[in-house]
Amino acid sequence: MIKIDYTLIIQIINFLVLMFILTRLLFKPLTNWLEQRETAIKSAYKDAEEAGRKALEREAEYNRKLLEIRKEALEIRNRIQTEALDEKMRIIEETRAKAEELIRKAKADIQADLEKAKGDIRQQVEVFSNLIVEKILQSGGR
Repeated sequence: MIKIDYTLIIQIINFLVLMFILTRLLFKPLTNWLEQRETAIKSAYKDAEEAGRKALEREAEYNRKLLEIRKEALEIRNRIQTEALDEKMRIIEETRAKAEELIRKAKADIQADLEKAKGDIRQQVEVFSNLIVEKILQSGGR
């Protein structure tokens, strides 16, 4: 059986005093430090998650803007190609019209030269005819 004497009571008191001192000097500060450390880790984890979320948002925004810029560049390219094709067709049509005008003028000039040549030939034929008639008449009267 266990004997209870005064040494047991002193040991219990010593133990309680030691527990009180350890609680005040060691356990409470250690518990506080562990709680602060846990809070800091949770805060850092939360900050890391927030930074990751923001990075994903920025990446999505970047990709959206990049897609928008590519779409705009494609629209500009298509517009420029359309404008270039329109300009090409305008130049071709203008050149064709000028060529047709030159051909029309050349035909008109040729027709005018032809009419002038016909008129000159008629005059020369008339002059030669008159000369021939004169020669015939002069020869016939002899």
